[in-house]
This record gives sequence, C-alpha cells and structure tokens, in this order.
Amino acid sequence: MKWTKRWISICVCVIAVGFIAVFHSWTPVVYSTYEAAKLNPWEKEVRRIEAGYAGHYPHGAVVFIGSSSIRAWRTLESDMSPFKAINHGFGGSGIRDAIHYIDRLVTPFHPTAVVCFTGTNDINGIPGKTRTGREVYKDTVIFIEQVQRSLPGIPVFYVSITPTELRWKVWDEARMANKLIRTYCDKHKDAYYIDLAGRMVNAQGRPDAKYYKKDRLHPNEAGYKVWTEVIKKALAEKLM
Repeated sequence: MKWTKRWISICVCVIAVGFIAVFHSWTPVVYSTYEAAKLNPWEKEVRRIEAGYAGHYPHGAVVFIGSSSIRAWRTLESDMSPFKAINHGFGGSGIRDAIHYIDRLVTPFHPTAVVCFTGTNDINGIPGKTRTGREVYKDTVIFIEQVQRSLPGIPVFYVSITPTELRWKVWDEARMANKLIRTYCDKHKDAYYIDLAGRMVNAQGRPDAKYYKKDRLHPNEAGYKVWTEVIKKALAEKLM
C-alpha cells in the first residue's frame, strides 16, 4: 500500500511538472532590442528611417512601403509631384515585414494614401523559402485590412508583382497572387490594384530587358519612368 501511494505521488508530481512546462511554453516571449533585431533582419534599417524624423512625423503624404525596388527609388519624391510622397521601402522585405511595421512606418504619418509593393521576395523560387501566390494574397489582404482599421477611409494601392527574368520560373505563382489581389481590390472599398506587370514585358510577354538593371530583378531608370507614369495616374484618378 505504501509503495502504491508513493507511486501515485510520483506520477502526480511528474504530471504537475509537465503542466508547468507546457504553461511556460505558451507564455508570450518579450524580446530585447538586440533580440528583436536578430528576429527581423530589417529592424536596424527601420530604426534608421524612424531616426530621420526625430519624432516629428509629417502628415498628409502618400506613404510608399515595400521592398528594395521602393527603397532604391531615389527620385520617388520628385517623380510623384504634385503628390507629396514618403519613401519607406526597406531591404529585401516581404509582405509579412510590411505588416509587421505598419504601426511604425505607416500609421504615425496619417497619410492621404498608402502604396505597397511587395510579394516578389516572397515568391522567390528558392527551395524551402519560396511562398505560393495564394499565401501572398492572404497576407496582402491582412496588410490592406490592418491599414484600414488603423486609418479608416484611407485608400490603399497595391502595386502588382512585376515579371523578372531572375524569377521567371515562379512567374505563374506571382501572376496568381496578382490575379487574386486584383479581384479582392475590385470588390472592396478603398483598395486599389495598380497593374505594372503588363507594362514591363516585351511583345513576347517576357520581361523587357530595357526596363531592368543587369541583375535582371530591379527596375532601372527607364523602368522607374514606367512606374512613375502608371502609379501617378492611379493616384490622380482617386485622389484628385
């Protein structure tokens, strides 16, 4: 009898320890600044953007957010004139990175509109890392709806994923993302799809080399002229 009671006690203790371990595994983790930077590779770059404002955020501009094609657009502000534009592109970011930084790169600026170009780094064709068109679509919807919850009535423009030679093998997935996002925007208020894809191809439907840098991925000066024309026209139709 004593041994039976002892074994029962041992079992109870083991179960209790197990519950404690599970409980702690569910407890939210608070990361230090250093750890946060390691978890998100763009943290340092985003902080540099924030530091440039010294806590004084301009209001009423069109905020552009997205990956390196936005970040490298050095003439964006002047190209978008007469619209006041702010360039918040960062790194080789994806759509989930854009979602993560809405509260820091979009909301505090109380923009008149938001323009987002992401997805090409998500659908990258890298085994084990590439994502599907449907996954990118779902995250894009999250981005749009999160912006609209924070900034009711503010239009969100999604710039289509553009075809590139470097990632041509996954163009079908990117095209699917574009199609799904376009359909969503057509059905929802204050959500707009900007089609760049059709303007960046040649007569054969392949990426037109004259619009891309030698890396076969990012737009060159001629490419950005096309971006300027298409995006500014879309903004003018809705904001003027």
